[in-house]
Amino acid sequence: MKISVGILYSTHDFLHVLAGSTVEESRLSGLNERFRFADIADIVKMCEICKWMLPNEGGVCVLTERGCQIVSVGLNRDTLRLQLVDIIDNYQPTWATKIPAGRKEALASFSSDIAQIFKEADLLEGVEESVVNWWDTAATKLRNIRYEKNLEVGRKAEKRSMKFEEERTGQLPEWQAIESNYSGYDIKSKVGETDRTPLLIEVKGSSLKYKEAYFTVTRNEWSVAEKSAAYCFHLWILNENETLLQVSKSDLEPHIPNDNSSGRWEQVRVPFRVFPYPLTVGQDPRAISEL
Repeated sequence: MKISVGILYSTHDFLHVLAGSTVEESRLSGLNERFRFADIADIVKMCEICKWMLPNEGGVCVLTERGCQIVSVGLNRDTLRLQLVDIIDNYQPTWATKIPAGRKEALASFSSDIAQIFKEADLLEGVEESVVNWWDTAATKLRNIRYEKNLEVGRKAEKRSMKFEEERTGQLPEWQAIESNYSGYDIKSKVGETDRTPLLIEVKGSSLKYKEAYFTVTRNEWSVAEKSAAYCFHLWILNENETLLQVSKSDLEPHIPNDNSSGRWEQVRVPFRVFPYPLTVGQDPRAISEL
């Protein structure tokens, strides 16, 4: 859905209509002529996704608490600010991804329609407390969204490794990541069916393509790896080309930094692409460039 000042103003007007009268869901199409800047179907969709309005069991459109708040504020810059926060939270639009990097960086990625919304919301300049608070609130929401997505991908990768190791060794491994985030590894398996030497596995996952994906190694993970008799990394590409790259600590070692003078490294980011892509039988190596 294209987001513009017009549709935001129209959603506010629609919410105001609901606040003053009973509107059945089956009769929404009859309201279309009342809104000049947006189609009623788009207005209703936005109101539902942003949780400003929901139909009740009787099919009557009812304002939510947030919808009531937007109506009570009136049609002004504060309303646009509230709406923008909810759009970021519920739509997670691509134009919002630069917001945590700062206002100038975000503006550079905005389309003219999005920039116009921010201009009318008085968010493009000034350092008044309300302006700074809005940017901080939006940035925090986006960081939380990113954290939740990363956690979801990470857990999915761990589940894949749990299954992979069970099938490889014939024994269900220990899922250490569920117990502690400070162990320096995610899964405790064994070297093989007959070799019971503990194998510690740090699992990394990415939904990006092979040539775009990267993972982060912490100092604690590398310290545990160095001290362990058997330790490896499972790098999962979790997209349409779901793939596992198994990386030994010796393969990763060239990419680990050194401490210098009083400086100590705490984490390092490593691209997946520095490790060979596991080809299947008959697969053309040239196809890797497309992954």
